[in-house]
Amino acid sequence: MEQGKETFIAQRFQRLSNLFYLMVGLPLLCFGWVYLNLQGLSTPALFDHPVYAWFWHVPAVLLIVGLTAGAYILYRGRLKNYFSAAGKEPSLQRLENRVEVFYELSLRKYLMLTVAVLLAVLSLYLSGHKGYAAIYGILLLIFSVSRPTARGLNRDLKLNKEERLIVHEALKQLR
Repeated sequence: MEQGKETFIAQRFQRLSNLFYLMVGLPLLCFGWVYLNLQGLSTPALFDHPVYAWFWHVPAVLLIVGLTAGAYILYRGRLKNYFSAAGKEPSLQRLENRVEVFYELSLRKYLMLTVAVLLAVLSLYLSGHKGYAAIYGILLLIFSVSRPTARGLNRDLKLNKEERLIVHEALKQLR
C-alpha cells in the first residue's frame, strides 16, 4: 500500500471530521445561549401576535425541512452522477479522487444542515416558540447520524475489499 495514498485519505477524513464537529458545535453554543436567555422571559420578544407568527413559522419550518431534505437529496444525487461519470472515465475511479468527491459532497451536506440548524435557533430566538427547540433536537439527531465514519465512506463510495483495507490502514493513523 502506498503511504501517500493513506496519508491523503487520513488528512481528508480528519479535516472533514474537524469541520463536522465545528458545524455541530457552533450552533450548539448558539442554541444554549438562546435557550438559557429565553428561560427568564415570560413572553417572546417578537412574533407574539398570531398574524405575525404565521408569516414566520410556516416559511421557517418549510425552509428547515427543505434544507434538510435537500442536503440528502443533493448528496445522493451528485454521488450517483459521479459514479455514472466514473464508469466512463477511468481516472475518476482512483481512490483519491473518490475520497475527494466524498469530502466535497459531505461538506456541502453538512453546510446545508448547519444552515437548517441555525435557522431553527434563529427562529427560537425570534419567536420564543419551544417547538423550535424540538426541531433543533431532531436536527441534531439527524446531524449526528450523518457524521463522517469509515463505514459511511465504504458504503457511499462502494469500495472493494482492497480499497477498504487501504482506508482502514489510513484511518488507523488518526487513532
